[in-house]
Amino acid sequence: VIYNLLDKDTDGKIEFHVLGGIQDHLGRSHPRLVNHGRYARESFAAKAAEIKPHIGAVFSIWDETYCHTLTELWSVGLPSIVFDFPTLAERVTDSGCGWV
Repeated sequence: VIYNLLDKDTDGKIEFHVLGGIQDHLGRSHPRLVNHGRYARESFAAKAAEIKPHIGAVFSIWDETYCHTLTELWSVGLPSIVFDFPTLAERVTDSGCGWV
């Protein structure tokens, strides 16, 4: 999903910053994909402040798997994009704090 969005962004306006232990699954490198690696949960707000993102995204392929990540994004004031899985989609729809 991330690579498809980056490839479609021919104007180069999107940059993804990935936090967490997904580095082994990211595949190819891309100049607008920055992998920050694993982090301690209590340092999430500091990492987000350093990156200065405009929005967050939870591209989970399982319902509820990354529900806490959505909470973390909202805790630092970031509206979020999520896939249409019931738990995440319902939280975003009910709160109005992002897009499904």
